[in-house]
Amino acid sequence: MKVAAIGVLPALLLGLFVMIAHGAPPALPATNVAAAVLALLVVLVAGKRLATLVADRPIVVAAAVLSLEACTLLDAGIDGVHRWVSLGGVRLHPAAIGDPLLLLSAVVLWLRRRCWAATSCVAAGLALHVLQPDAGQATALATGALALALVPAATLAERLALLAAVAAGSVLAWSRPDPLLPVDMVETIVQRAFELHVGVGALAVTALASLPASALVPAVRGTTVADPRRAASVALAAYFSASIVVAVFGEFPTPVLGFGASPILGAALGLGVLA
Repeated sequence: MKVAAIGVLPALLLGLFVMIAHGAPPALPATNVAAAVLALLVVLVAGKRLATLVADRPIVVAAAVLSLEACTLLDAGIDGVHRWVSLGGVRLHPAAIGDPLLLLSAVVLWLRRRCWAATSCVAAGLALHVLQPDAGQATALATGALALALVPAATLAERLALLAAVAAGSVLAWSRPDPLLPVDMVETIVQRAFELHVGVGALAVTALASLPASALVPAVRGTTVADPRRAASVALAAYFSASIVVAVFGEFPTPVLGFGASPILGAALGLGVLA
């Protein structure tokens, strides 16, 4: 619970301030607050059970996440882009919710020397992101998966297979046309923060950094980056870092800081399970 709160709240609060200061519709900050409250409650009430499920049944968790993400291909989509599923009047981004859990499941499999299964889970996720297309999540998932190659629990062939899947998925995802334009307060939230004041912009960037930094908190007892105890922390920190940086190179949501319930849910769940 503490790790999830440390990771989510700084960016969430800065984002709320920026939205309100710019006169955004009340529904935007209200949605983010509701998502954060829901996510932290889930972590508090069921975080240990979910963590046990990821540890004991990583294939089941990965299959559930991949099935949910595959549902996006059945959605009507926007201009040929299928990244969302509609739940009542709410549009959710399954990859932003599920990819942290998919990545942690792959880490568990890798550490148990089920490396081909771990690579298959990552490759399946990347394949879905290519089809959607979603180069942002493909890059974040691929970057997180690279941490597995640092863990001394695989043969050279297994590491090369992982690297090949990561490279192919990333290149193919970026090669797909993405006609979507930026949405105010979603992709433009950092720019809007700097419009208020350079100090507010700097605080926003600092708050975003707390997301990957908090993922490293459970790893403080590890001795090296390659220590198995650090694998999950490094992988999730890499995922969060890439999901933030990729917004600079494409029209992708800025997680937690910008409007959107799904990245908040995914970040809190991922950090809660990790802790």
